[in-house]
Amino acid sequence: MELPLSPTPTPSTPTVCACTPTRTSSNPPTPVPWYSTTFEPTIGSLEHTPLDTERTTKVPILLDFLEPRDQSEHSHLPYSAPAHAKKRSAYNISCFDRTASILPYSNYTRSINRTMATQESTPTSKDGTPQPREEDVARHKISTQNTQYDQIGMRYNSMHDLPAVQPEKPSVVTVLGDVKGKKCLDLACGTGRYTSLLSTLGATTVHGYDISTSMIAGATSTYPPSTHPTLHFAVADCSNPSTLPSPPHSFDIVFAGWFLNYAGTARELTDMFRVIASQLCVRSPHSESKDGHGRGGRFVGLTTNGGDPDMKAPKHDFYGIEVVVLDPAYRDPETGVEVGIKARVVARTEPEVRFDVFQFTRDVYQRCAEEAGLVVRWRDVVLPEGEEERKEQGYWERFLERPTFDVLEAWRA
Repeated sequence: MELPLSPTPTPSTPTVCACTPTRTSSNPPTPVPWYSTTFEPTIGSLEHTPLDTERTTKVPILLDFLEPRDQSEHSHLPYSAPAHAKKRSAYNISCFDRTASILPYSNYTRSINRTMATQESTPTSKDGTPQPREEDVARHKISTQNTQYDQIGMRYNSMHDLPAVQPEKPSVVTVLGDVKGKKCLDLACGTGRYTSLLSTLGATTVHGYDISTSMIAGATSTYPPSTHPTLHFAVADCSNPSTLPSPPHSFDIVFAGWFLNYAGTARELTDMFRVIASQLCVRSPHSESKDGHGRGGRFVGLTTNGGDPDMKAPKHDFYGIEVVVLDPAYRDPETGVEVGIKARVVARTEPEVRFDVFQFTRDVYQRCAEEAGLVVRWRDVVLPEGEEERKEQGYWERFLERPTFDVLEAWRA
């Protein structure tokens, strides 16, 4: 059932979608809207299957409250909302954001298609205008941040040789310890760099999940099943446990590199930690593990440096990257409490790679992990082998004062 975008008009008033420009004699014919067919990926594969458009509320219902940005960079789209489109709610979401609802696999598009399938389940304002549900907007924020990488794709691999990124691998390997014979999960696996590393270190089997179809395509191409039978990749929203192909409590080790830093609220971060906790295997509390804790599997993660006392200061020409502070006093939009900063990372590769992240303080991480039933421990950054001479010469001094990342491990309380 198609929902009206405004109160039902009188018979003399033509019904016009609030997202569609009113056609006059000077207006050219409106092109076929990009939303005429909605697509959704099949979880666990790279296939895209069209939804039943007769039973699906289409995306025009969204565009009425979306705020347009500069349309010039989106000229490749076959449809653009009119310049006079108004934002009708407190949610600052742009339909022109390449990583927002225009993406066919966007969680937000899927959830709106579901929740707005009937008028009875649709929240409305006083004038009858459909409004987004809070839970859908929350899910959209995570999805939007994660799906930035669908535009980046395999270009992300060009960052691995940057000096700012080189300490990541030895830092992770040190914290992982012995993974031989263990079953591992790589959340937000990207192109499979750490998925492959876990296998190389001796893991029996490693599953890699990512919301970005292009990232999973790149991972599958780089590590095909024929030559890497222990690696298993699938498209999945790692912030939503219901989309994960694996059953709960399946893994000895859960790893997540650059996943937690896409939570825009403390609640979203807590939910991410809950997903992690749900995937960690459960052992008897009486059986002590080699890691010194006997309550099941262990989590190891890379995220933004929440322990940086100068996080509000940008990083210029910083070991191959730039960190631009977009909001030096970022407040949780749900609570109004300052939780850290919002920043843009620009990798000086060719071509450049850039993406936005949230940098929450460590105490926010610890509080959210505790709410999810996890205990967090922060670990030191480890420089690559062979860097002793450059370290003595002072090359790494600035980096060690303000590392670009934090390494953490966690387990059940």
